[in-house]
Amino acid sequence: MHTIFYPIYRPIPPNSYHTACPVCPTHINTLTEPQIYSLMAQNDNAFNIQTAEASLRVAEASQRDSKATKTIAEDSKLVALATSRDSAAMRTIAAVTILFLPATFTATLFSTTFFNFQAPKHERVVSSWVWLYWLVTVLLTIVIHSTRYFTSRRKEQEITRKTLSSGIRSWIRSGTTEWVRRNLGRGFKL
Repeated sequence: MHTIFYPIYRPIPPNSYHTACPVCPTHINTLTEPQIYSLMAQNDNAFNIQTAEASLRVAEASQRDSKATKTIAEDSKLVALATSRDSAAMRTIAAVTILFLPATFTATLFSTTFFNFQAPKHERVVSSWVWLYWLVTVLLTIVIHSTRYFTSRRKEQEITRKTLSSGIRSWIRSGTTEWVRRNLGRGFKL
């Protein structure tokens, strides 16, 4: 049985037709054609109002999503600016290092006791222990680069994990649709 709508747009349940409705099943044959069309129009209007309300809710959700996207874009711009500043500072440090590193290496190497430039003519200028310098240098280089590699890799994974989980948590909490909460919220602790 169909629900009939009145001008106040509140549906009357089918079991209360006999008390609330002058157009109950017993009176249906007494309706005139304009009354039937009026009831049909009321029913269509009520449906259109419900559709408009649903569209309004979708538009409001889209607006919240747009605001969240705008906030994320603004934050990304700030991060990009900070990264650009850091990058410029690192380029300066690298340029200074490249400028002074060869001179520092040369001065350090020739100041060691591995070389004796004042030795008599037939004696060796280079010590037989020079291999120790190269061994220690290579081992320290391997240790330092390995430590830097594993530390930066672990830090990068931590940053990625924090960024993804906090970004999705804030996006879900910002008022997105229920579908996103149900389907994207499963993999992260909210």
